[in-house]
Amino acid sequence: MSPRTYGGLVKIESDAANQREAFIVGLDFGTTCSGVAYASTGNPDLIQVVIGWPVHDGPRNTEGEKTATAIRYVRSGKVTSIQWGGTIHDDEEALRWFKLLLAELGNKYRKAEHILHVEDKIARLNKQPGQVIADYLGKLWEKAIESIDNEVGSFENARLHIVMTIPAIWTGQAQDAMEAAARQAGLLKKPGTKLSFISEPEAAAMATLRDAMGRADLRVGDSFIVVDCGGGTTDLISYRILKLDPLTVEEVAEGAGDVCGARDCDAKFEAVLKQKFGEDYWERLPKSNLREIIRDHWEFGMKRIYGLDSTKPFSIPVPWECWGGSQNPVGDDLPIITFERLEIEDIFEPTFTKILELVTEQIKRVQGKTRTPPKYIMLVGGFGRCGHLFERMKEHVSTTKIKVLQAKHALPWTAVCRGAVIHGLNQQKTSSKQKVAIESRIARASYGICQDEEQGRGAMKDLEYDELLGRNIARNQMKWLIRKGNKLSTKKASQGKFSMCVAKDERPSKHKIYTSNKSPPPKRRDANVQEFCVVRFDPKKAQKIINFDDLDPMTSEDGETFYNLEFEYDMTFHCGKFEFAVFYKGEVIGRAGATMEY
Repeated sequence: MSPRTYGGLVKIESDAANQREAFIVGLDFGTTCSGVAYASTGNPDLIQVVIGWPVHDGPRNTEGEKTATAIRYVRSGKVTSIQWGGTIHDDEEALRWFKLLLAELGNKYRKAEHILHVEDKIARLNKQPGQVIADYLGKLWEKAIESIDNEVGSFENARLHIVMTIPAIWTGQAQDAMEAAARQAGLLKKPGTKLSFISEPEAAAMATLRDAMGRADLRVGDSFIVVDCGGGTTDLISYRILKLDPLTVEEVAEGAGDVCGARDCDAKFEAVLKQKFGEDYWERLPKSNLREIIRDHWEFGMKRIYGLDSTKPFSIPVPWECWGGSQNPVGDDLPIITFERLEIEDIFEPTFTKILELVTEQIKRVQGKTRTPPKYIMLVGGFGRCGHLFERMKEHVSTTKIKVLQAKHALPWTAVCRGAVIHGLNQQKTSSKQKVAIESRIARASYGICQDEEQGRGAMKDLEYDELLGRNIARNQMKWLIRKGNKLSTKKASQGKFSMCVAKDERPSKHKIYTSNKSPPPKRRDANVQEFCVVRFDPKKAQKIINFDDLDPMTSEDGETFYNLEFEYDMTFHCGKFEFAVFYKGEVIGRAGATMEY
């Protein structure tokens, strides 16, 4: 006879933090650029960003705090070497935007030209996206560790805690793929190394909060939205300040995100540029010249300096070789391609529209929870430094009292990797001023158990006659322990009970936990309910502590003897992970851990 589950309830409590001295390394693996920051528990207030990434000898290289998320496989005979980041020359083909291949992209984005292009190139290399990511992470990690070692001396004896950041819109499956790539890359090669994850907007929020703590107008009760605009995604998260010292916040409303970022604007600029060149000239345009135009006149030009007050068109001088000639037969003046103001607006507008729609919806959610609008909107991320986006955001909320903040220089760009370090420090027992305590988060999905219900409590179509119990029972009914949108305390616990009917001497071996992204979650197990994790029972403990002689036997209609086993459930949530524990008569009989949907 198979075990069956009846009943249900809930519990959540923080695990004790690891107290040993450690180096915390925050790794921001971005769509277009990646960065690393670190701190030690011996000096937790000093968070440093790795700079001086390797570059080629070109005229203008990637800025110091980050390196390009790009990789190139160079085959020489039977040997394949890897070029990566800034070591790739402008005139060399490379794989880019491969991070996006881990996300569940909609048809519109899956069919985007740059996505199809990188998928095709990876397939031609006979590789999977995870392998490419692992190869890139391996090179990034190797250089980061070398830089940290040069800065602080050897830390071979120190314990490493790596905190990787991921987009808030990623599924648990995408996060699992990232963890597998990190392992394959050798990030966990050092014994005792710990790996954890934090969503990019939450990491950015932690760093941004710390950067803003000097503001005299920051008050307990203030709420704010962090808008993390990166190369491929934009993620939003909202918090309310509970305490200033120590800094303590709670997540106010469910965050949001979408596949929209700087890359969309880059693609739109390239499409307009192609139109201006014409199909024939575009096909003959040397790749090195194209990358030079994009770099000098878009990336370091109009993308950075264009604003609402810009009135003049932008002119791009184009070398004669781009038109099929080697020199100007008439004079020294180069041909000019002109971008009018409205054309530039059209490049930015589709992406800005998506970002502003996300912000509008997040403001509504915050107001719905707090009855007041957020006090601040904080722009972070590489694209969050865009001056035109800052102006558009201010214009968007100009009829409210919401203030838009945009830090200068490298602070917005490095917020994610610095925030990852703060997240790691939060788990250590230090007196760091960098710490930010998050008292509660909002569940992004529902989590529960599947059980049988008494007639009248379950769906009529699921009713079956149970010969064991001698009555009708509704099968496959869901008991949601945590619902999407619920507050998840990092201090308090969710706790409950369930029972299983088993034959004599039959001891249960496992219990499944389910999840659903649907809101509200289904009442019965259907296609919108997926298995989340399995709590496996310790057979030796089960044999030892489940004594059938102490239980009252029950008899079915056909005379079969069975027993009803009562279990208690503990669910604890800490640092992005759920820990499930099943107790029988006060003793732990099974455990499982699984990553929460961000």
